[in-house]
Amino acid sequence: MFFQIELWVNSSLGLSPRSMTPSNASFSKYSRFVSPIKFVIQTKHLINKAVFNKMKDSSLFINTSRGGIVNEKDLIEALKNGDISGACLDVFESEPLPLDSELRNMENVILTPHTAGMPDGRKFHKKRYDFFITNIKRVENGEEPESKLNQIL
Repeated sequence: MFFQIELWVNSSLGLSPRSMTPSNASFSKYSRFVSPIKFVIQTKHLINKAVFNKMKDSSLFINTSRGGIVNEKDLIEALKNGDISGACLDVFESEPLPLDSELRNMENVILTPHTAGMPDGRKFHKKRYDFFITNIKRVENGEEPESKLNQIL
């Protein structure tokens, strides 16, 4: 274990979802849990109340794979009760994360967009940042942004 992290591996590496069951993990030994797990019907809500109850209360749960593998209601309950110390999430059961989600206002939760990787290399990120800069300038100049999804207030 590198940095004392319990790492569950993706089933696309040859492991079946059955081998990733909570009973096969040593939750009480580690303080950080990273879950790069593929979402398939067998992994839906794989991480739930039973899993959070087995973790140390000092545990940090990190999910950057798929939101459906985590039962968010159980995660919120574990965070509120202090069953785990915090969570870092860039994926959610419902995308985008609903505005009224309790996760948005919890001090022990870090939420980020699901853009950590570089799937298309630097060209992808440059194109995205150029898009943002163009739209920020458009709004500053009183123009409508490109690809507007929400009303400007």
